[in-house]
Amino acid sequence: MLKRMVTGLAAGAYVAAMVLLGRTALMVNVVLLLIIGTHEILSSLSAGGFRPVKWVYYPYVLLLLPAYLWLGEKGLLILLIAGTMAAMAAAALRHEPDPGEMLAALLPAFYPAIPIMAMCMVMNNDLAHWRLYVWLMFALSVGSDGFALFFGRAFGRHKLIPKVSPNKTVEGAVGGVMGSLFSALVVYCVSLYFRDGISVWTFLGLGLAGSLATQVGDIVASYIKRFCKVKDFGTMFPGHGGLLDRLDGILYNAVALCIYTMLLGV
Repeated sequence: MLKRMVTGLAAGAYVAAMVLLGRTALMVNVVLLLIIGTHEILSSLSAGGFRPVKWVYYPYVLLLLPAYLWLGEKGLLILLIAGTMAAMAAAALRHEPDPGEMLAALLPAFYPAIPIMAMCMVMNNDLAHWRLYVWLMFALSVGSDGFALFFGRAFGRHKLIPKVSPNKTVEGAVGGVMGSLFSALVVYCVSLYFRDGISVWTFLGLGLAGSLATQVGDIVASYIKRFCKVKDFGTMFPGHGGLLDRLDGILYNAVALCIYTMLLGV
């Protein structure tokens, strides 16, 4: 537990520093997330006995950010189509017909690449309060995870989805919602200092949506790990596992906030 807290605090301080440094630092980190996250998902698939099409995905993720910065959402769509078509063709040429191998070939095109690019879009939006949404993206997920862990250990009695994630409980899920709402109020108080003018109800709504997205992201990551037959995606963070083990809920929260900020910018 102590190791998890220390690791979480160090990661939080790093994120805070990157946000303060600005968009260039954040974009550099997006590239690192894409490379490391894709390596972890490919390694997990290989550990599960699959043969993912690695030669397709490293160029794919390296091109995602330049394509987005050059062509916007259209660039992401072009690469997504090209990447999935290339992976399907490579799987068909290499393997006997096998649904598992086809899924293993397609999965890295979407996870974690697309949620990480959603994170990038939150960081790169044209809204005046873009930093606020970046803070929310991480704070809501950290609050949800922390409260869910505490409530689950202290009060957990009823299993949530035992076949996918045996340790998750209904009580922990309720605690996760409370944690995100608390984090949303903290960020709201910070926004008052900067006079951002966003209502508390907006923050609470984003807090609720962020907790639900975070917990779904945790469950999806657990499902993928069971599919790959691995305990963790990696060993980068002591007490947390790999990068994707730390980002699992944040990735889905990033997608939710990306959709929200895109709608605001319409």
